[in-house]
Amino acid sequence: MEGTRSGGEAEGGPTAGAVTVGVDGSPASGHALDWAAEEARLRGARLHVVHALALPLLAAAPFAGPRTLPPTERMAEHAAEVVDGALRRAAAVAPGVVTESSVSPQSASAALLELAEHSALVVVGSRGLGAFASMLVGSVSIRMAAHSPCPVVVVPPPPEGEPPRERRGRVVAGVHGGEHDADLLRFAYAESRRRGAELVLLHAWRLPVAVDPMMLAVPSIDMDPEVLTARVREYVEEGMEPFRAEFADVPTEIRVEQAEASRALVEAAEQADLLVVGSRARGNLRGLVLGSVSQFALRHAPCPVAVLRRHGDGPPPGPQRLGGAGARPAG
Repeated sequence: MEGTRSGGEAEGGPTAGAVTVGVDGSPASGHALDWAAEEARLRGARLHVVHALALPLLAAAPFAGPRTLPPTERMAEHAAEVVDGALRRAAAVAPGVVTESSVSPQSASAALLELAEHSALVVVGSRGLGAFASMLVGSVSIRMAAHSPCPVVVVPPPPEGEPPRERRGRVVAGVHGGEHDADLLRFAYAESRRRGAELVLLHAWRLPVAVDPMMLAVPSIDMDPEVLTARVREYVEEGMEPFRAEFADVPTEIRVEQAEASRALVEAAEQADLLVVGSRARGNLRGLVLGSVSQFALRHAPCPVAVLRRHGDGPPPGPQRLGGAGARPAG
């Protein structure tokens, strides 16, 4: 990482375990910065502010690596202004939080992914300007959600002309059930505890449009929605069992709904301070695929959305594993 400079009390380069936030001076990145500063305060972590210049690469001489054009004097001055302004804003939002900063010649996604390797959390706005202009959901935020090795939080701005959302005291997490939710549950429980908020674990599922009539003749398959819902609830409770004792102080509600997962999660997020979803992303930076539920949440949720990558597909959860072979989970 080039151009590292410290702010607040930090010294040296990026610190492992920091909350990292991308800034460009736009209102959207300002909202992300506010959220990141408060998150760093709640965690007792450092806040790392990064600004990306997205300088073009130059063809290198034989046997030499690629290099970027040096920033112009005006670009360097603007970067310093953006970073200094961000550090002052962070200090006002969360006094006492130790801050550090860096200016990267790379693109926004490359700079953030590099820092994500040793960050506890990366925070981005849903829209931006300049080097972060591609933070319009569908580009940098999608890439970060798909490829970041640490959790990513995408912060939407409040509707134009409206004040920031009031605190709801609730975190909503979309769960599949079973052991595949372990990382997501631990993150959601920890965020709920930090905020003194209740945690809602939501699993949405639906039956397929077409059901094989031969399935209905099999005695072991029960297509009663109430029976399937009860079985899914048991499966979700089984997944959260390892966390009951550790997070006994966190009020927890389990919701099992027969609905489309993406819309159920966004509706639940109306009354939440944070929505937590998992993603089974595939592909590289040039050909990434992010799950449809995660994408829908990033585009439409009214509150910040935390995305955690799931590793591996694993067996499909929900009713189809619980004697309801014709049911398809959508959570």
